[in-house]
Parts: sequence; C-alpha cells; structure tokens
Amino acid sequence: MKPLSCEELQRMGGSLLQELLEGHSFLLVHEGTAVAEIQPIVRESPLLTREEAIERLKAFRKKHPLGDLNVRQMIDEGRS
Repeated sequence: MKPLSCEELQRMGGSLLQELLEGHSFLLVHEGTAVAEIQPIVRESPLLTREEAIERLKAFRKKHPLGDLNVRQMIDEGRS
C-alpha cells in the first residue's frame, strides 16, 4: 500500500482513479498520521457487458414469467 499525503491526493486528480483501476491501494496520511485507506473494490465476478446483462435478463424472464400480468399493467397499477 502506497502512502499518500492529502496534498498529493489533491494534486493527483484523475491519475488516482487510473492507479486504482490498475489495482493499486493507498494509505492516506494527514500530518504524519494515517487517516484512511483507499483501495479498489475486489469483485467476486467481473462486470457484465451490456449484451451479457441483456441476455441474463431475458433468461430470468423466461424462468420467471409474469403469468397473467404484463409490464404495462404493473406500471399502471404502480407495481414497478
């Protein structure tokens, strides 16, 4: 974990985000005292692409039909 002063954090701007995306973690230090950890979120599975998400939703709808209802009826009844 890299030490990072509050001043450095302000100067880094968007480069901090890039380093987080690359998996780097930081220990935020203020006046010599560690005050926070900044680290990327570890996901159990990678994010889905738009197409993958749509396919999963379609598969879910096939397994869980609405029966006699349709989406328009649910919206009209305030059940969305």
